[in-house]
Amino acid sequence: MNMILWNLLKNNMLESMNDLIKEQKQVKGRPATFTLIKFSDSVQTIRENEPMEEINLLSQSDYQPNGSTALYDGIGFAINRFRNDGMYC
Repeated sequence: MNMILWNLLKNNMLESMNDLIKEQKQVKGRPATFTLIKFSDSVQTIRENEPMEEINLLSQSDYQPNGSTALYDGIGFAINRFRNDGMYC
């Protein structure tokens, strides 16, 4: 993948995540937490169960795409993580 497309995809993902964070911070009257799981050729938890009001917008240094895509591993990891932790049910 060429560098221009790579940077475009990275910036698009950061903008989308930051829009979601801003939107969720505006919802009042219910506690919300934030978990960020990154996947490439492995799965890594970046932030886990942090109160939404304490979350800063993501920056270029928070998201560095690398490796190949372990999409199904990442989805399965997140589902099992939330299923096995009773506070998410």
